[in-house]
Amino acid sequence: MVAISYCLYDYLISPSYELTKLKFASIGDTIKFGEYKENRGEWTVIEKENDKALILYNGSDIQMPYNEDYEEVSWDDCTLKEWLNLEYYENSFQEIEKTHIMNTDNGKVFLLTVEEAETYFDQNSQRILCKDINTLDSDNNLQWWLLSLENDRCSSPIVNREGEVDSIGSRVNYESNYVRPAMWIEISE
Repeated sequence: MVAISYCLYDYLISPSYELTKLKFASIGDTIKFGEYKENRGEWTVIEKENDKALILYNGSDIQMPYNEDYEEVSWDDCTLKEWLNLEYYENSFQEIEKTHIMNTDNGKVFLLTVEEAETYFDQNSQRILCKDINTLDSDNNLQWWLLSLENDRCSSPIVNREGEVDSIGSRVNYESNYVRPAMWIEISE
């Protein structure tokens, strides 16, 4: 009986279980996917299309600049895209998870665009990222980066502490903004 309990527990926390759960998830549901800083990543399903789902990271543990240097930079050339698609991707996901992460024009791991942030969240309150979900205080709210589709800008759009999309954003080398990775996950198998 104990062996069966451990097997069931191992399955319930496994990537295979979460991928199966994602197949039947609805928009707004959360799943566990990957692991960052020894914490199982919690993601929200924000879109589903046929055999794929778009998920957005809920954590407030990734804080870094869009680009290390203050310079005109595109998404394709910024240091955040490089970090997300190399170090973060390689170190945060198991091989079975990686086989389901789809490659897009913006990379396997990317940020939402201004248009996506406005489309997938009807209200500002839905975009707010909190450091501590148990604290209802605006000082607890965090700004997070959005992907700039404009080339060669010294700033990138953000979602501010009030949940408003700010298309002018922050200087690309601003270190206090947070990162909410997004990924399309293949769920047809």
